[in-house]
Amino acid sequence: MIDKLIKTDPLPVTLETKVESVLGLYLDMGLLRIPVVDNTRKFCGVIRLNKDILFKILNNGGKAKEYLDSKYSTIYLNDSIESIDWKKETYLPVIAADGMYQGYVVEEDATNFIHNYQKILLKTIRDQDITGIVAIDQSNRITFVNRTAEKLYGLNNIKGKLITEVNPQTMLHNIIKSGNSLFSITMKLPNGTQVLADFHPLYENDEVIGAIAFFNSIDEIDEVLKKSHQVMEIALNSSYDGIWITDNNGKAIYINDAIERITGLRKNECIGRYSQDLEREGILSESVAMKVMKEKDIVTILQATPSGKKTLVTGTPIYSENHEISFVVVNNRDITELTALRENYQKSQILKAELENLKTKLKRYEEKEIITKSKQMRKILDLVEKIAPLDSTVLINGESGVGKEVIAKLLHNLSPRSKNGRYVSINCGAIPSTLLESELFGYEKGAFTGAIKEGKLGLMEQAHNGTLLLDEIGELPMDMQVKLLRVLQERKIVRLGGTNEKELDLRIIACTNRDLHEMTQQHLFREDLFYRLNIVPITIPPLRERTEDISGLLLYYLDIFNKKFKTAKYFFSSGHGSVWQVFVAW
Repeated sequence: MIDKLIKTDPLPVTLETKVESVLGLYLDMGLLRIPVVDNTRKFCGVIRLNKDILFKILNNGGKAKEYLDSKYSTIYLNDSIESIDWKKETYLPVIAADGMYQGYVVEEDATNFIHNYQKILLKTIRDQDITGIVAIDQSNRITFVNRTAEKLYGLNNIKGKLITEVNPQTMLHNIIKSGNSLFSITMKLPNGTQVLADFHPLYENDEVIGAIAFFNSIDEIDEVLKKSHQVMEIALNSSYDGIWITDNNGKAIYINDAIERITGLRKNECIGRYSQDLEREGILSESVAMKVMKEKDIVTILQATPSGKKTLVTGTPIYSENHEISFVVVNNRDITELTALRENYQKSQILKAELENLKTKLKRYEEKEIITKSKQMRKILDLVEKIAPLDSTVLINGESGVGKEVIAKLLHNLSPRSKNGRYVSINCGAIPSTLLESELFGYEKGAFTGAIKEGKLGLMEQAHNGTLLLDEIGELPMDMQVKLLRVLQERKIVRLGGTNEKELDLRIIACTNRDLHEMTQQHLFREDLFYRLNIVPITIPPLRERTEDISGLLLYYLDIFNKKFKTAKYFFSSGHGSVWQVFVAW
């Protein structure tokens, strides 16, 4: 509240201000201190206008910094008025936490403020209607009495009278003699009013100078407690959760209305009964209150009620001043709907995962890339679905025409790379070895005679963030095998004729109809490259080993040719010599 007392006029002076120019202003206002700040308004100190300083200023003049007292006491904005130590000063500058000057406070204003505050406080205590207050001095005369005390005594104007005249049974004069306090003493006033009182000695300089009593009507206390109990009853019964309170022996002393709704138990059948008995009789499946008293801590369990509801039950111990459990408050929350929602959510997540799996499989068939009924191919397709999201290098083996590139495309289409990157393929056996390096790695402008003058982007760079298929990898020349191995290890390339390395993020899939492992034994294929490529091997069986797929392929191509040539041909399949059977047996 210091801000209410701050004065800002006149303004402070700066270090460079000529003191004689402002001296008259301060003296006219009766101020014998001049606050001094720097150019940022940060407080630097004061000029004390005592007789010696005044003489020097009047004779010599000069700047404020020449007369500065930088150690002068200050107070802060957040200081309390009562805590100010004036130290024979009647003027104190006020500064903020960052040292900025805010103004000044004079002792007279602070003293008046405290005096007025105490008057208001005393009047409030005197007029308040809750607690009676009586104070006496060493001569046992009443020095202070509030309106409630006079009301409880049934008397008026008792200030100045001897306390023994007003109340012969008082204990206040004994407090002066003993110097000790007494608490929660029940006593009867002369008019028969029962009160609960506390008594305390009043000290000054370690000497008892009087005593004070605080007392309340027991009837009023009972009324307040009754109202509090009613409010508590309303509050507890308005709770959606069930509340069950027991004493330290497990005896139910309170049960709210929600317990009946949640558990189906009747309050009047449970209040006054012990938890252990209810548990033994099967009314409660498990007593949380008894577990709390055993473990001396908060306990939470899941419980099924007789009505079939699922509940979350939490017992909380309430401790006495001796750190012993006095009561246990049990909170019973119906989670039947929440449990059902959770179970439905879990089922929905399972169904969602199954749906996504079905969508993936449907996508495969909608693209009409895979037509199969054989168990061998279904196992391969399941493996493709599992490894598609990964970046592992895949080596696809199989005879010519079994669909190695179809599987490679499917790996790309089912992977996250299909969203941001391209699927790029190259047949290593169809490009002359002299051109293979420039096709794969690209080249800079002027790299060789006949090169495009702007240079060329290689297939590996085109597959950045996507998938690169190296078909017929077994035909790759030995010198190119070394360069491919470096790409697999470092994921970096250098264009032909260039010097700068380019980092690549791509997945490599290789296909071959040759036995690469046998080729490594014959030193026709690098063994280290083989193991780099053979991270996930997939071998596609030929159609002769999965004849159950022939019928599907026949129908697929028959449909294509019927649409192309606008015909309506079909396979006549009755009898053992039909075209259909010939194809299957072929």
